[in-house]
Amino acid sequence: MKSIVLPAGTESVQFGELAHLIADAFYPSTGDDDERMDYGICYLRIEGELSNAVKSGALPVKDAMTLGPHPYPVGNALQTALVTVDDLSEFLAGRLDVVTTEPTAAPVVAVGASDGVKPDKTGPVDKGWVMKKAALINKHIAQWPTINRDFQDASENDLSRAAKAPGHGEWFEAAALNWADQRGKRTKQDQQAPVNSVFNLAGTKHTTGG
Repeated sequence: MKSIVLPAGTESVQFGELAHLIADAFYPSTGDDDERMDYGICYLRIEGELSNAVKSGALPVKDAMTLGPHPYPVGNALQTALVTVDDLSEFLAGRLDVVTTEPTAAPVVAVGASDGVKPDKTGPVDKGWVMKKAALINKHIAQWPTINRDFQDASENDLSRAAKAPGHGEWFEAAALNWADQRGKRTKQDQQAPVNSVFNLAGTKHTTGG
């Protein structure tokens, strides 16, 4: 059975991301030239099914502020409502599995005497969502001004070794941000953003690597 794979520790998912997660699990991208027609059709169908499931009570949603049952799950309020992993698993039973990844060891970064980079602390760290390079750059360029140049030089500056995913043109988001933070390349505002959040998944592929 196909699976939705979420980062380790994920307890809930924003309702507005569910159609993408489900359609992407059924019809994952096969490459840069993939037009993903089947994905698009599935997305539209599941979007309607999810809304109807909330109305009928088959898919419970929670208020993101109180974490209690949502009092008025319509419109934008529904899009930002939360669905627990357990409730999502029950709703998709027999169609898709919902699993979370195990934490993976962070790469050890070699530090030269002249670069001023602090050594990486080895430990259980989830590398995060797999993203296409263009999507990752577009998402973080405002707070990581050198991101384009850093990716151009990825094979020379250790970014490729630290954050490259197995798929063509794909990168581990959290690992890339960890690389940037070690070198002081991001603003504090961006560093505080949850890099493994499933609330902002444009351009992501929902698998992680070890």
